[in-house]
Order: sequence, then C-alpha cells, then structure tokens
Amino acid sequence: MKTYASWRTEDVAKLLPEVGELSETIDPDRVAQAINNLLEKQLFRLQIISNSEDFQTIRSQHNPEALANMIESLEDVACDMRRMFIFISAVPSLYPDQMDELHTSLQSVSSQVHHVYGYINQQFAEITASMSHLDDDAIRRMVAEHPALRKYSTLIERGRTDPKPDPEKRAALDPKQYSGAHARLLQSVDGSVESWEEKERAFAEGIAGILRYRQGQAEALGYADTKAQFSHMNSAPDDLIDTLADVSQALMGPLVEDFMTIHELARHKLPKGEQQHHYTWEEAQDIICAAYGRIDPELGKLARRAFDEGCFLARDAMVANPHTLMSVPASRQADAHPFVLTQFDGTALSVLFAGHEMAHVLSLYLAAQKQGAFTCDAPPIVQESFAHFGEGLLEQEMLERADSPAEKTMIKDVFLTKEFDALVLISNVKFEEDLYALVKEKGQDAPSFEEINALYKKDAGKMVERLGMDEDIWQMTGMWSLLNAPPHTAAVYPVTKIMAAALYEAFEKNPEQFRERYREIMEEGGNVGITEVWERLLGRDVDGHKAFITARLDTMKERFAELKREMEALPDNEHPEKGDENVGASDDLDGAGDKPVLGHFTEKAVQRPSSIASDGHDR
Repeated sequence: MKTYASWRTEDVAKLLPEVGELSETIDPDRVAQAINNLLEKQLFRLQIISNSEDFQTIRSQHNPEALANMIESLEDVACDMRRMFIFISAVPSLYPDQMDELHTSLQSVSSQVHHVYGYINQQFAEITASMSHLDDDAIRRMVAEHPALRKYSTLIERGRTDPKPDPEKRAALDPKQYSGAHARLLQSVDGSVESWEEKERAFAEGIAGILRYRQGQAEALGYADTKAQFSHMNSAPDDLIDTLADVSQALMGPLVEDFMTIHELARHKLPKGEQQHHYTWEEAQDIICAAYGRIDPELGKLARRAFDEGCFLARDAMVANPHTLMSVPASRQADAHPFVLTQFDGTALSVLFAGHEMAHVLSLYLAAQKQGAFTCDAPPIVQESFAHFGEGLLEQEMLERADSPAEKTMIKDVFLTKEFDALVLISNVKFEEDLYALVKEKGQDAPSFEEINALYKKDAGKMVERLGMDEDIWQMTGMWSLLNAPPHTAAVYPVTKIMAAALYEAFEKNPEQFRERYREIMEEGGNVGITEVWERLLGRDVDGHKAFITARLDTMKERFAELKREMEALPDNEHPEKGDENVGASDDLDGAGDKPVLGHFTEKAVQRPSSIASDGHDR
C-alpha cells in the first residue's frame, strides 16, 4: 500500500489528549476505555445542564441571558463530542494494520457518541421550541441586544417553528437497538452464519431494526416520519422525496440504456491501462488548487494550505470510501482542521475523488471560522452541492490540460459516469420510501427477506432489467448499505448533482457576482438550507423544482449523446480490455453523511462482458 499524503499523528492526538500519545502501534481497548470515561463525564455535564436554573428559566420565560448561557454550555459539550467523533473516525485509518481490531473495539463507543450528540441536539431543540410563543420582532430584539446569540439567530428563529421533541420517546431510544441491528445485518455477509435461510433472516431483521430505530429518532424529535425530518433539516421542499420517486419511474430507465451504450463504446475506444495518462500526486494537487482558484483565488490558496498542512490521507488502496471528517469551530480549537481520507492511484477518477473532498474541506473550514458548533455544518444536501459543483470546476481544469482528443473524451466519460452514478440512486429513493412503510406496517415483526427483495425488484426493476442483472437485494450491498446511513441519504446525491450543474451554469454567466455570494453561503454553514442556496445563487423559485429536475435529466441525455458522438469518432483501441479501468466501485457506505462513490449499478454494468466485437460490430 503506497501512501501519497498523510495526516500528522500529533494533529489527531491533539483532538483527545486524554487518550495519551499516539505511537507506532495503539492499544484499542485502552483507547475505548479512555473514550468511555470521557463519555461518562459528558453525560454528567448534560445532566447538570438539564437540571440547571437557566434551563428552567428558559422554559418559563424568555430570558436572553439564560438562553446565551445555555447555548454556550451546550456548545462546550458539543465541541468535546465533535473531537471524540473525529478521533474515533480517524484513528483506524491512521493505523491500517490494526484497522479491524480498532473498528471492533470502538464500534460500541461510536454508537454512544452518536447517541449523546443526538441528545445535545434534542436539548437545543427543546430550548428553541420553548420560545415558540414569541413573535419575530421580539426574537430579533433579543438577539440584537445579546451578541452571544447573533451567530445562532437563524437557528433560533427556525427552531421556534420546529416540531417539539417528545421527552418520553427520547428516553425510550436505546442506542444498543441500533448497534444490535447493525451487527445483525453484518451477520448476513461476514460468514458468522452459514445457511442461506439464516443469512436472509439476519439481513431482514438487521434492516428492519435499523429503519425502526431511525423512525424512532424522527418521532423523538417531533417529526411525523423520517421524510418530514429530512425535508425540514435540509430546508428542502416537502415533496422532494416524492418528486424523485416519480421521476425515477418515468425517466431513469432510458438513462440506464444510454449509459450502457456509452460504456460499450468506452471499452473499445478509450485508452486502457498504461495507455492512460497517470497523474502524480503533485500534479493532482496543482489541478485541484487551480480548479478552486477558478471561482476564487482565495479558495485556491486555502486548498493549497489543506494539502500542505496535512488535511489529506491519500493511499493507493481503497481502505474506506473517500470522505471528510468535520472540524471543530475555530473559537474552540483553532488548529482542528477537517480530515480527508481518499483513494489515490493516479487515475482521473482518483483525482476526481480528491477534488470532490476538497470542497468539503473548504466549506467546513470557512464555516468553522465563523460559526459555533450548532451552525458550522451545512446540511448534507448543501455540502454535497458544493462538492459536486467543485467537480464541474475540476473537469474543466483537467480538460484544458489534456493532450489528446482521446484523453479529453476519457475525462468526460469519467465525470459523466460519476454523474450518472449519483442520479441512478433516484431508484433507491422509491425503494427506501416503500421499505419504511412496510417496516411500519409490520410493527415489531421484521418483514421477511422475500418481502424486502420484492420491493427492491419492483422499485429498481427497470434498471435491473436493462442491465441484464438478476441479483437479489442481499447482493446489492451498495444499495442496502444506504439504508444504514441517515434516512434518505440516497436522495442527497441526485439532487445535489442536479443543483451543481445549475450552479456551474450560473457561475459561467456571471463569475464576479456568483463568487461573492458563493463564499458567503459557504461561511454560513448550517444557517442555510437547499432552498436558500437555490434562491440566492440561482434566483429561482423552489416551487418549480420538479420541472427543474426533469430538465436536468434531459440535459444529461444530451450530454450522453454528445459523448457518444465523440467516442464514435475515435479510432478503435488496438488493445481493448475486458474491464473498464476508468470506473471503480466500493460498497461500504456505512458512517458519515458525506459518501460520493461509484455505486453498485455502475459496478455491475462494467463487469458485464462486452457485446461489441473488436471491430465495433455487435456479435
């Protein structure tokens, strides 16, 4: 395994000095015990906050000083929990030889960290909900008179209209329910059970337990269901999920056919293996910094700092999906930068992965300089819009540096495949919606594997048929792993790919105006949702989202047609290979909200034998 760039061990150790120094090897049990001790201290602090006079005062009257004290106290705990989350997520990747051992030891601790962090957010929601009787003018006066509240003004105003948390349902939530369901799901693939009947039962019980827990979380926060939670937390249209489900049935089938046609041509027309341009890590850095410098020279400089200051861990083996870990607000720990784990092997796809993650670094860093713990993270649907917009900048930079028509076409193929792969997840939106309904209908009884599989075949049937696949849902790990992520993660990627295309068009039309607004929105972090991004950067009425989504899919069909013409004009490759080395896949979608990988449909497509002979004619 070759490492191109690495995190500095001292930066990771600095997150949780209570754990002690990090050396060449690490004791997983000692680390887990130290974090458990820290968790107990944080729970004790939260109990004190819950019983404090300030908390009681806020519940009975709108006292600005008490509100400021409460937010500051909760933010202190939230920052400590962020450090734990980053540390737990980073340490296994820092010790690849002990990764399995560390994951096993930290799995229970990680679940507890998520639960405690959720408890903090619920307390914050209770505080803002207690102010729902105040009018807008009263809130604005209170915030204006107390500077400590200003950076939370949007959340306070929004929180007054949030659903009220349900204390009884919150108390009934048990994080062990989630970790137990996750463990049961893993039993279906890790070899711990042997018979197919038991594998299928473990799969169904694991999926049902995870979805039941997610639904319980949503209800504890006062939402009717996970769909309402997703829409509210992302400031997205209430019917966005339903719109994607409708679009899936109508338009995605033809796009799958277009993708298969392009892929068949790519096998015989595009450079393979050693014929491809292989990027050095230094070259990739230059491309990425120049790409973000296109929109703003300052962003280009920040990108260079991220590389120079050890934000990236880049290896030539896929030890996990490319992802970016959160940062701690600068007011609490100025040098706590985001941490990126990415694959890099010199291919255009690996440059794309690193460039995508750089957008997360930039947005998290900028927001952390301006915001507190509750407002420095933009919703996933906004963060991914930034990252996919960054891919557009990156593609143009790579195309301008390409040396030949074949290389340019290959770059377009890589980026268009990535876009297709995000849009194809629309099919999973419908599947997830139907599966939540089935789990709810069954109550405490898990649906059978046959029932889950039948839903999958129905909702993804058109694409499965066009790819000539007959896999059951158990084999489509890239699909069912999405169910283990936060609810409706599948909806994030197609929406943000569509948003990013529109953002790039707006940038090209008026770069100066767009540049100023774009950076402002990145700095606002959690104070903006997708509706604000839509309106402020695109000047659009969000009510027109269905027509907008449909139009973007039509545009993609046009791009497929253009790429097909370019490929057909290229001479046949003298040494065509069976596989397509431009396209890769990874199935591990478990963990943070941020996972832009090539998915299972694309992987199955590239594994199919070519139906085109070397002379380009059908067999």
